[in-house]
Amino acid sequence: MHSKLGALEQPKLDPNYENDELKFLLSTIYPRLYETVAGAQDEGGRLTEFLKGGKARRNLAARVSPGRFNRQEQSYISHMLQAEFLPDLVTTKRLGPKTTRISAPGEHDTPMKKEGDVTEHFDDQMRLHFVTEVLLPETITRLTMDMNKCTYKEADEQVERMESNSQFWVDEILAARESFLEGRASAS
Repeated sequence: MHSKLGALEQPKLDPNYENDELKFLLSTIYPRLYETVAGAQDEGGRLTEFLKGGKARRNLAARVSPGRFNRQEQSYISHMLQAEFLPDLVTTKRLGPKTTRISAPGEHDTPMKKEGDVTEHFDDQMRLHFVTEVLLPETITRLTMDMNKCTYKEADEQVERMESNSQFWVDEILAARESFLEGRASAS
């Protein structure tokens, strides 16, 4: 099966894909991501650029790189982040039956829009942009850092240099984000 994105056809992703190793690694990174949501951590400068808005924010989408991860893994990471940081949208929009939050209930009850968080006044669309343009690349950099046992700066540089296994990844991220907002299955 193939899906069509624009005029390009590509193999369909497995909607039942699970990766316990990635799930575990993500759980170890979540505390740093929650610090980003709280505005307390911005090592890669993505939060600052996002909050500037305008051209700086638009340029963030071009900086999202899959790094060492293939399409299936990147889609999984993205869905896990949406389940963790947008649980209120996940229950009203369609994310997929296999994706659930890793954090224990109560541990991070409302991950975004808390008083004092940078996302406090964001609408649903802005929160989704925040996840795909700030938290997703931050996650890929931190996963690369942990897997390669290197510094944050080295990992960020490695991710930027890595070529994607698929020429479609930017379009996939944008299409998935838009389809999520519209409440329909992703185009990937």
